[in-house]
Amino acid sequence: PSWRKAAKLCLSNPAVIDQIIADWKAAGARKYLNVSPNDGTAGFCLCSKCMALDTRKPGETFYAHLTDRYLNFWNRVLKRAKEINPDVMLVTYVYSYYRHPPRREKIEYPDNMLCGLVPALAEDSGALFAAWKAVGMKHCFLRPNDTHPASTLLRGMEKRIYDKFQSVRRNFKLYGVDYDGTLGVRSRDLEHYIICRMIADPEKSFDELIDEYCSAFGEAKDVVKDF
Repeated sequence: PSWRKAAKLCLSNPAVIDQIIADWKAAGARKYLNVSPNDGTAGFCLCSKCMALDTRKPGETFYAHLTDRYLNFWNRVLKRAKEINPDVMLVTYVYSYYRHPPRREKIEYPDNMLCGLVPALAEDSGALFAAWKAVGMKHCFLRPNDTHPASTLLRGMEKRIYDKFQSVRRNFKLYGVDYDGTLGVRSRDLEHYIICRMIADPEKSFDELIDEYCSAFGEAKDVVKDF
């Protein structure tokens, strides 16, 4: 089937961690250890031991919440890896059905976990970040899909994108950003400008960046800003 490329590991199998650690050691036990799952919806393990790691509420579907099984796995990998390299940094996306805050688990080694946060554009990202911070998240890189849709319409999402970036900076040590985007769509010019400029100069306010952008239109800058 086409979803085979999205198949995920059996997180409850100790041999999986044994293999991850062995491969990492063979590569030199470097600082960064990437254990991020494959992208895609299907392919999550359905064995009874993995299912037992979930914290699904009555009436919820399988995909409603898979975070606890993954955080449990990440903690177990880090426990082993820290015995070999105390400065190791486990890297993984916090994404899809495992982006929601855990219900049972906490980050046991917050100084050794670097999470790629992938919040949805329309959700309350401030609440999402606060909840992850409460369970121990300290380090992250921001990986939103905010600019992915190829709409030709003006969306008015620039302020939301800016605020999300600043919220991450307030809550965590931000290692970087990775915006999945569609280039060449002129309706996105302002979004791309805001993203590039806030990365280059994160202390500038949103209004300052808007004024910068509009200044390129010369005498028409006020008309463009009103628009």
